[in-house]
Amino acid sequence: MAWEELPVSVPTHFRCPISLDLMKDPVSLCTGVTYDRSSIIRWLEAGHNTCPATMQTLTNPDLTPNHTLRRLIQRWSASNASKLEVARVTEPRQPLDRDQVDILLQDAKKEATKVESMRKLRAKAKESSKNCRCIAESGAVPALLSVLGSCNLDDSTCNARETDACEAIVGTLALVPVDYATKRTIASPKNLSIVSWVLSRGSMDARINAAVLLESLAVDRELKLRVGSTAEVFEGLVELLKENLNQMAVKASLRSFLALCMTRRNRVLAVNAGAIAALIELLPDVASITGEYALAVLEMLCKCAEGRAAFNEHALAIPTVAYKICHVSDVASEYAVGILWGICKHCGEESVQNCLVEAGVLAKLLLLLQLDFNATTKHKMTEFLKLLKNISRRYPRTCNLDEARYIAIGHFSSYDNVTGNFPHITKKAKLPVPLPAKQH
Repeated sequence: MAWEELPVSVPTHFRCPISLDLMKDPVSLCTGVTYDRSSIIRWLEAGHNTCPATMQTLTNPDLTPNHTLRRLIQRWSASNASKLEVARVTEPRQPLDRDQVDILLQDAKKEATKVESMRKLRAKAKESSKNCRCIAESGAVPALLSVLGSCNLDDSTCNARETDACEAIVGTLALVPVDYATKRTIASPKNLSIVSWVLSRGSMDARINAAVLLESLAVDRELKLRVGSTAEVFEGLVELLKENLNQMAVKASLRSFLALCMTRRNRVLAVNAGAIAALIELLPDVASITGEYALAVLEMLCKCAEGRAAFNEHALAIPTVAYKICHVSDVASEYAVGILWGICKHCGEESVQNCLVEAGVLAKLLLLLQLDFNATTKHKMTEFLKLLKNISRRYPRTCNLDEARYIAIGHFSSYDNVTGNFPHITKKAKLPVPLPAKQH
């Protein structure tokens, strides 16, 4: 039954501004507007960085529980439950205590109750950060690792119960805060092989949890190398990148790549696993924040010769990255310029330069030089223009400065990202253009 047809109307301030349904878990943004938690999380995960009601940019994405409004909704729904076709809003669940943790861990040692107890512990960890701290302070991590190590995940003999137990443990470890010494313990070859198995073969939620756990472990060079050298880790992350309809999966994979690929060896392993092609094919379909992550990973991978070679082998690489300049955000433009500058500098074949000019990079660089970017990015742009100066002279086409301005303000409907043309704009300036004065 629609809410307009109900005998008792739900008060407006009890409704979520997004879903217009009675709020079950009201939380407030930094703008002061309150939403139902599930609705606002979906909004933020879609890549938005604004308050839906006011469209103000969020200076802080944290969600603050509105306990006063929750109590009012609870009282109102309890008194009108017989008249309304809405679920009664209940009190938040009681926090976990050490005795409960101990009971669950004892049950985990018994084969008959292992899976159920691990699922319960995982569910409790998801409820609140307070529960996660309680699990950590109860000394549960060594017990969880003991159970994890006892699991047999051999493809020929493992069963659904073993898989479910491992997925629940990995999900719990991904949430529980641990110190550096504990991270080193978790990152043993045996444990990492199990996490890698879950990343590659688990359910979607389990694969996301595995990626989050790997990111949390990669805190120094030694651990990054240890995680990266584990079989199928990068292959699993690449497969997760291809789940482009699941933004949580894509973000978890990208964040893991960023954490792990600070070392050259891991970059090469990621490239060999097919990360370059997966990133290029992901770029056209991602939201702004996810696009920044993807370009950041791509720039990192292109710092090694293997990454640049894989980039050049992909027919859509240069047009796709060039299109992102001025189309996503200033941060994304910086990453995209860094990628293409590195490709042009280290792979200076004429065919690469031709592709860059045809992708409309020149006009965009001229525009970006006039904007407020940091000194490093401006230096790359200047060097980039110098690299393209000679090839641009052989092109009969001209550089259109008005086109670049149109790109900046968001008029992209008629922009051809292959030729760099706006057919309806006629004012042009001949190339080659004067380069910025050299700084002494």
